[in-house]
Amino acid sequence: MYHLIKKFFFRPWMLRYERLFRAVLYLLYAGFTYRCNCCGARLRSFIHSAGNEWLCPLCGSLPRDRRLWQIISPLLTGNISVLHLSPSRCIDRLMKNIPEINYVTSDFSGEFNAMCRFDLTAVAAGDNSFDIIICYHILEHIEKDFQAMKELYRILKPHGKCFVQTPFTEGAIVEDFSVTDPALRKLLFGQHDHVRWYSTDGLRQRLQSAGFTASLMEFTATEKGVNGFKVNECIIIANK
Repeated sequence: MYHLIKKFFFRPWMLRYERLFRAVLYLLYAGFTYRCNCCGARLRSFIHSAGNEWLCPLCGSLPRDRRLWQIISPLLTGNISVLHLSPSRCIDRLMKNIPEINYVTSDFSGEFNAMCRFDLTAVAAGDNSFDIIICYHILEHIEKDFQAMKELYRILKPHGKCFVQTPFTEGAIVEDFSVTDPALRKLLFGQHDHVRWYSTDGLRQRLQSAGFTASLMEFTATEKGVNGFKVNECIIIANK
């Protein structure tokens, strides 16, 4: 049902009436087996997307959004500044409901609703500007990723945290900048606009070379649990 609705309705219409659309959609999935920790919805099932992601029908959160919110929400206290790159709408709404924080969003591609359009290799922000940076599924799109990492380090405050996630592969980092054909990039790197595969160790080492102290959070539970988390998920926390 969800996939048919997405197919036959224009994206601008869906975005404009998203809250109403999701409220109606929620009625089809309401129950007591699962709970979305982003919006509190009680569900008999999450929506199973074409990519085998478990979407919340009420807020649209993905498993990675729900895991991120579980980790980051306890840190959102006091007068802190947060930079969210290419923000998911569900996390964006939650952040904007916390008046104490200075929440800044940026998206270079124009795909996401954001306040700024930072080039991550030359960010138009001062040194030591942000206490927290969320950099989810960004670096695999950027050829000059080490320059982007140095910029993230520069704009992060001392003792700040940068939460980083990308698609990961086993072994070493795989990249070849001579590949520009979208179809071949999809074949080699998993998506038409990706320029590399990171390994967890490879990404962590690059972040450390940029100045960070980087640690890996690895989740390997065999069950998705009540919140519909991803079974195997890795997040890197880069500290300044």
